[in-house]
Amino acid sequence: DCTLSCLAGLADCDGNPANGCETDLTYDVGNCGACGRSCGSANVAQLTCSAGVCTSGCSSGFGNCNRPAAPAPDDGCEADLSNDAAHCGSCARPCATTNVSVAKCSGSICTSTCAPGFGNCLQSWSPAADDGCETNTTTATSHCGACSIACTNVGGPTQCTNSLCAPTCYSNAADCDGNPINGCEVITSSDPNNCGRCGRGCCGGSCSSGACQPAKLASSICAGPGVAVDAAYLYCVDYTRGVSRVPFDGGAAITFAPGSGPQSLALDANSVAYWLTYSFPNTTNVMKAPGTPSVLASVNGLPSDIAVGGTYAYWTQTDWPTPGINGWLLRVPVSGGPNEVVATFAANSSGVGLAIDTNNAYWIVNGATFLAKTPLDAGTSTTLAVGMNCQPLVAVDSTSAYWCLAGTPSTIVRTPLAGGATTTLAPLASGIGDLAVDSEGVYWTGTGVASPTIMKVPLDGGSAVPLAVGVYQPQSIAVDSACVYWNDGHGDVWRIGKR
Repeated sequence: DCTLSCLAGLADCDGNPANGCETDLTYDVGNCGACGRSCGSANVAQLTCSAGVCTSGCSSGFGNCNRPAAPAPDDGCEADLSNDAAHCGSCARPCATTNVSVAKCSGSICTSTCAPGFGNCLQSWSPAADDGCETNTTTATSHCGACSIACTNVGGPTQCTNSLCAPTCYSNAADCDGNPINGCEVITSSDPNNCGRCGRGCCGGSCSSGACQPAKLASSICAGPGVAVDAAYLYCVDYTRGVSRVPFDGGAAITFAPGSGPQSLALDANSVAYWLTYSFPNTTNVMKAPGTPSVLASVNGLPSDIAVGGTYAYWTQTDWPTPGINGWLLRVPVSGGPNEVVATFAANSSGVGLAIDTNNAYWIVNGATFLAKTPLDAGTSTTLAVGMNCQPLVAVDSTSAYWCLAGTPSTIVRTPLAGGATTTLAPLASGIGDLAVDSEGVYWTGTGVASPTIMKVPLDGGSAVPLAVGVYQPQSIAVDSACVYWNDGHGDVWRIGKR
């Protein structure tokens, strides 16, 4: 009998000595490394045997990672490279264990669950090695608290502390949205919607060095004493042009009641305008518009001030030719009808300021020494305060009347509507043209020759602040929830954001 002795890598796998060592164990996929040892076909695209080891090409997403040596059976392309944490994306790429609580592979990317305070943020692709949960999310500004939460700050430095962004604002910046992730996102020195502080809009004007600049609404439209606003328009009077309306959205101004001599102005809840005119030689007319301007009343005397509330328009006038009586508070129904005398008082011809609330009228006579209160339905007038006023101006809110007390210097003062001590709010640096009040403060037009201003002081007093400086001959003033409005000696109409 013949005895075969095969060279390395060859074998007599068919047991037929006649054909000798017929099998090449290094390349035969049916006898790879040993007779009868076939390369597995699981997930295999192309069977291959090389140097006695099954090196089969795999279907997409699988890897021939184990490659067991003979005589162990081959397991084909056994590794799911999409989900195998030991072979994630490629055979020799395990998901790292650094700061990892549970290693995971998903879509051929290591998506391991991290230990507290760490994040698997980079998640590199094969063939780059995985670095586990490489990011300390308690301190990393690019991944603060969680991956991809980046602390940013255009208005100062920022850091990540205990998994929270901790921005620091420069003096000209602020965190207006309350979100520490985007830091001090507003530059308050130049943002017209957050000028000088969060939420302060400039009402269409620019913001420079944290101060709103005035925005002009209209030119050469009204230089007279009387400005009022509603939600969409500013209304104003001019001695020669009449009564006009200026839209806030930038449209053209409209003079809806042409005519000479209008002065003082009031709006009702339906944006109907009421004003006074003077007819020679000695007649005060109470006017009403929009629509065709109509005369509600004509009474002998010089017009002074007007207010409207409920179903009546109220006005003050002086120099009625009745012996011993120089001033009058009257009313007329807004729907038309006879006028009525509410109160009489001693006055001169220089004007009587008027304000009303639901139940009472408050009036102040130029050059007189008292502030008076009279029920709207007529009754006995009472003196709320004693002292020489510097202008016939009065404004009221729900608790107090605000007026100007003459002195050296003159002052803006507050008197309780129910009676009580008058409190000084602010000294006047110059003359005063008009006065307004809202829930935030008292506003006035400062008419000093050197530097006329638009001023504001808090309701409880304190430092008065200029809203606009160097404006030309400011006249009347009005306020709404966001803006302060005034007209000037040129007839231009302006507004600026509240401070």
